[in-house]
Amino acid sequence: EDGRFQFPEHIGEEGILLAEADGFRPGWFAMDGLAEVRLTLEPGGALAYLVTDPEGSPVAGADVEVWYLYALSGHFTRGRFTTDASGVVEINAGPLERFTVTAKGFAPFTIKHPERAEDVRWRTVVLTRLLRIGGLVVDAAGQSVAGAEVRYRTDSRIPWPEAPAAAMDGRGRFETAPLPDGEHEIRAAGEGWAEARAFVRPGDGEVVLRLERPARI
Repeated sequence: EDGRFQFPEHIGEEGILLAEADGFRPGWFAMDGLAEVRLTLEPGGALAYLVTDPEGSPVAGADVEVWYLYALSGHFTRGRFTTDASGVVEINAGPLERFTVTAKGFAPFTIKHPERAEDVRWRTVVLTRLLRIGGLVVDAAGQSVAGAEVRYRTDSRIPWPEAPAAAMDGRGRFETAPLPDGEHEIRAAGEGWAEARAFVRPGDGEVVLRLERPARI
């Protein structure tokens, strides 16, 4: 109640002592064998963030992971917060190194070296929806091709055998897992067919991959 604390006897004489409290900036002290230390926490507000979807609606229940870096000691601490029903989260003031926002159905959002609380009191984080890419594999006549394999990747350095496979329904239709916005390469292949490729973005609509028989020499 009076702010006093005591560590077990087995705690060493060297290390970093960190103290945190709501409404105050975290404080730290390098222990050097002193029998008693006094930590003074400075009052500090919170850095508030509003988390929304692309349409501007608040995202409640998003997880916010925060990392603080104390430059003099090189010591990291981590904090976890959750957005409230209005999509707002308040992060304790301190030397923020980075923070990441994650929510179901959205791509993770990371900010490195965010502004200090005394510089900026309010920010809006807009999350990007994860969307699926779906389509149909057909032959040259436009008939669906059953048994084809469809894979997708965002990095051309990933070998196709290691790229994720899309779900197939046995009638030539396919659907990927939820993907972040950006260009993705889709490839359809099957025994006796020349492969077909396309570059698409989530939300582009149905993708049609047309397979053709390889030319005979």
